[in-house]
Amino acid sequence: MLDIRDGGQPPCVHVTALIARRLAEVEARLAELARARARARDQLAALAAQAAAQDPADCRSYCSIIAG
Repeated sequence: MLDIRDGGQPPCVHVTALIARRLAEVEARLAELARARARARDQLAALAAQAAAQDPADCRSYCSIIAG
């Protein structure tokens, strides 16, 4: 495919469609990963805030944040 393009010839319609489909799949996966990253970041930020607000004197045998 790259050799054809580098030779100055346009790729066939079939190859162009395959590339477009694969690009759409990659972009969809990247969007999915970005959403998962945002969820993980939000969950960790919430746990960090909860941990910062907790009085260490309230800790008994097992951390309530880990148990939750």
